[in-house]
Amino acid sequence: MNRQKGKWLAFFFILLALVFSSIWLTDLTAEQLLFNLHVSMKGANSSAVWRCLLFACGSSTAVLLAVLYGLKRLREKQPEHWLLRWLRKAAERKRTVTAVSLIVCLLCMNCNLEFVQFLKNQTVVTTIYQNEYVAPEKVAYQFPEQKRNLIYIFLESMEVTYTNGNEGGARPTDLIPELRGMAQNHVNFSPNSGFGGGYTLPGTTWTMAAMVGQTSGLPVKLPFDGEKYYSRYAEILPGAWTLGDILEKEGYNQVVLMGSDSSFAGRGDYFTQHGNYTINDYTAALRDGRLPEGYHEFWGYEDRKLFAYAREELLRLAESGEPFNLTMLTVDTHFENGYVCPLCTDENLSQYANVIRCSSRQTGEFVQWIQQQDFYENTTIIISGDHLSMDSTFFRLIDADYDRQVYNCIINPAVENPKMFEKNRIFTTLDMFPTTLAAMGVTFEGERLGLGTNLFSGVPTLAEEMGLETLTEQVSRHSNYYNYHFLYGH
Repeated sequence: MNRQKGKWLAFFFILLALVFSSIWLTDLTAEQLLFNLHVSMKGANSSAVWRCLLFACGSSTAVLLAVLYGLKRLREKQPEHWLLRWLRKAAERKRTVTAVSLIVCLLCMNCNLEFVQFLKNQTVVTTIYQNEYVAPEKVAYQFPEQKRNLIYIFLESMEVTYTNGNEGGARPTDLIPELRGMAQNHVNFSPNSGFGGGYTLPGTTWTMAAMVGQTSGLPVKLPFDGEKYYSRYAEILPGAWTLGDILEKEGYNQVVLMGSDSSFAGRGDYFTQHGNYTINDYTAALRDGRLPEGYHEFWGYEDRKLFAYAREELLRLAESGEPFNLTMLTVDTHFENGYVCPLCTDENLSQYANVIRCSSRQTGEFVQWIQQQDFYENTTIIISGDHLSMDSTFFRLIDADYDRQVYNCIINPAVENPKMFEKNRIFTTLDMFPTTLAAMGVTFEGERLGLGTNLFSGVPTLAEEMGLETLTEQVSRHSNYYNYHFLYGH
């Protein structure tokens, strides 16, 4: 092979690898990719990166070998075939071929990641924050005389989709019977009259952004032309006032528990800066000796250990006599395919389905344990998916028109007639912020905080008032107001 051919092969290999990478990342948004370029990636699961590279490089190699073999056979049988003549002429127009190849590559990547729409949104300004945002720090809160404890469980990538079609999902069998049962027996906000969930807006579709959204009523937005976020700004959304800030002011003992490294994407910084949470993560478990030296599974440690540590943490918090907020984040159901632990069964053909089934079962057992404890009577439990799953293969056989929604369930809320407003509600995960406070028996004027609405009230959400499509468009757009007030805290 001469040097020129080698350059062309390397060029096309890189283009193909970019296209296949975008296919593997098809459920990630351009906004999320931008965010990850700006923040700390320490603690990320390297196996996901390697799987992406393996898929991209393997697929690119296979395509190139197939093309080269096909051309070789064609040259042997029909040396003057029109395709060979066209390729020889094209090779003489190097700049044209390069430009066309790059354009085709970018178009293919845009089909998967929607870069063009993202860039277009940065040229249009929204006024939603000036017009609709309710500043939580300016609202007066009335807590019950005996403050209620809060257990907030973020379930990684948990959707209504995982139940069967008869129950509102899209699976032939129910993968989450425990979670569905709890939702139906307690409070489950739904856009229909049955089991359902909430919608995600731009800036809330990955874990860090989802946790911020559900605890602040704000999406996570970074300017496209911004510098490295952590190299310039030491605080996470310093202009926001969050659930953690409100509960800290009321004397709550707050802990965030996760089986991954909290430094990934700034999650630990967010919770320490907004609520002075104690961070109990993977690195803390190593430091405290709960994990043996060098232990690492998936993103850190698996959910069966998370739920065991949560039991210990809850007993400790309950003994303190102070109101507490334990916020948890599971990880086993993270894409791609999830993590198979010893508790997982092999009842489904798909590994991801087995992991989802295991997550539902473990969560159900954990909630049953909580309900047997003395502190349960004065404790509200909120279980919420953080966002829709990003697994690139699991949903390919689902009807394209199926309306995917994020799971939610509220257990033991301090609300009169809690099921009065739970059905036929069009809402987003931002609405969980004021709804959480209401579930704890906290009252506040106006029933809105941030961009969220208390779902236990009859006040329409922004999605109901504006329409979900319009709200999505508004949140997708650029806002200097957001940057100035929330991102930079002026």
